[in-house]
Amino acid sequence: MTPTLRRLPAVLLAAAVALTAACSRRAPVERPGPAPERYRLVPWPQRVDARPGAFAVDAGTRLFLSDPASPELRAVAAFLSDYIQSAVGAKVSVSDSRAQAGRNAIALPLRAAPAVPAEGYRLSVTPESVTLTASTAAGVFHGIQTLRQLLPVRGEGGSAIPSVEIEDAPRFAYRGMHL
Repeated sequence: MTPTLRRLPAVLLAAAVALTAACSRRAPVERPGPAPERYRLVPWPQRVDARPGAFAVDAGTRLFLSDPASPELRAVAAFLSDYIQSAVGAKVSVSDSRAQAGRNAIALPLRAAPAVPAEGYRLSVTPESVTLTASTAAGVFHGIQTLRQLLPVRGEGGSAIPSVEIEDAPRFAYRGMHL
């Protein structure tokens, strides 16, 4: 075996370590806007704007869908309804009629918005209502994960979601496990 071939494993190992170190360096994530303590969100969304007040979830809260024909959206809405019931203790009913949405409502409209990527979402929480807009059911699901983090944990007291405007989308079109 030649001396070059004997050193090949060591050279490959050194190259792999150098490549891993180079790829693991990231720019620090700036978190402009509200303090992360008020909104304990992981991962931190692209845009978070704090608003005054909070949305109170109670037995009168209704969940409205914009596209009742979508089985994916209906499944995601049922998931949110079940989670709210377990976290807050209030049973939230799901309705197909968007026309009835108003005060004390959580709306999940599917809209093709040019500014929102395929799996992105816009979450608007006001003292009167919660609106989670996305162009796909996957985007609604990602928004629900953020909404779940904003809900209080059962036993911590209260059932209010802090008012906020959030926009987020996956930074990359692929997932880490696809690499």
